Amino acid sequence: MAKSTTTGPIEADALYPMAEFQSRSGLGEWALRQARRAGLPVLRLHGRAFIRGSDFHAYVDRQTSQQNGNAQ
Repeated sequence: MAKSTTTGPIEADALYPMAEFQSRSGLGEWALRQARRAGLPVLRLHGRAFIRGSDFHAYVDRQTSQQNGNAQ
């Protein structure tokens, strides 16, 4: 199956397998790795990785608050 390159909404009440999250968010491997290092939680279950939409929304809020705070 070909990997989708379509971005889409990240719903707060959804749980995304890593590949789908990466496709929907538009984040490349490097950016996703940086997000994880900066605190984006990744859930692991039976050898697979998942990201909660609500965790991503919270991560984006924290990052934009920090960036806006540093710009002032």
